[in-house]
Amino acid sequence: MKKVSGVYQIKNRVNGKIYIGSSVNVQNRVSVHRGRLRKGIHGNPHLQNAWNKYGEYAFEFSLLEEVSVRENAVVIEQWYLDNFNPDYNVVKRAEATNLGRKFSKKVRKKISKYMPAQMLQIFFLKCLSFIVYV
Repeated sequence: MKKVSGVYQIKNRVNGKIYIGSSVNVQNRVSVHRGRLRKGIHGNPHLQNAWNKYGEYAFEFSLLEEVSVRENAVVIEQWYLDNFNPDYNVVKRAEATNLGRKFSKKVRKKISKYMPAQMLQIFFLKCLSFIVYV
């Protein structure tokens, strides 16, 4: 399947609450969300608690909008955040620092050496969750 950049949604079909995000590779990002939720280690406690309460089948993952210029994804994500006011988004600003960035083994080793494990998880989650807006 081809790599799609865009804005996606995770919707709770039981209560209608949503999470909105963007990624340079939506399919991969959704897979990461689903995997972390299944393991109970998602970085968003509000979304994780809802997943635990309602179960996996209560959630629907969908592409809201494909973006051809990946730098525009964050602008479009912000429009969705402003207009849909998603309940599961802890941060209502579409900003980030790592547009599709891949860290080398050397950099990952340095980061893990100087960051506590919990901060490391949050750092990498943010790297996966957001795209750069420069």
